[in-house]
Amino acid sequence: MFNLSPKNDKFFDLFISFSEIISDAAHALDDFVKSPNEANEKYEHLRDIEHRGDDELHKILEEVNNSFITPIDREDIFIIGKALDDVVDYIEDTAARFLMYNVNEVNENALLISANIVKASNEIKLLMQAFKNMKNTAEIKNKIVEVNKLENDCDRIYRESMKALFSGGTKEIKIIIWKDIYESLEDAIDSCEKLANVIEGVVTKHV
Repeated sequence: MFNLSPKNDKFFDLFISFSEIISDAAHALDDFVKSPNEANEKYEHLRDIEHRGDDELHKILEEVNNSFITPIDREDIFIIGKALDDVVDYIEDTAARFLMYNVNEVNENALLISANIVKASNEIKLLMQAFKNMKNTAEIKNKIVEVNKLENDCDRIYRESMKALFSGGTKEIKIIIWKDIYESLEDAIDSCEKLANVIEGVVTKHV
């Protein structure tokens, strides 16, 4: 049955719910990176969170299909839903790299990026809450700026990490492993920034 409500706030509530899944995933990844022991169990926990994200995306798409009128463009809802899902997928994929390479040592720069992913996830939660009231443009902009700052900081850490890898003295196998892990961590924080930029574009269109 179609939802004929002229203003369906359920989409914004679903976005907020998805942002909480992102936060859970980010914290699970951070725990994984800090202590890679019990890696299989920790990865399965993250996989469960990723499945929750898939379910949440399905709810969003289902709600679009069942709604006659939507508060923002249908295309934008699809784009936001996909951007939210991408963050969780990239976080899960990062943990998969640690598991695949059987990483059992803590790397300081990996920890720094992981911590920033957690911080970005917290900002995304606040961003989605502010997004429910699109007139609150100052708060929305503030959260987007904070995510961008965290991504920029991770860019710096990533560049420093790659430079250190190729400066000599690192075994080839470790170069291969850590290059892949750093790139995966970078993809995860980049996906947070891309999500924030998507929200910025939608808000610009509708205010």
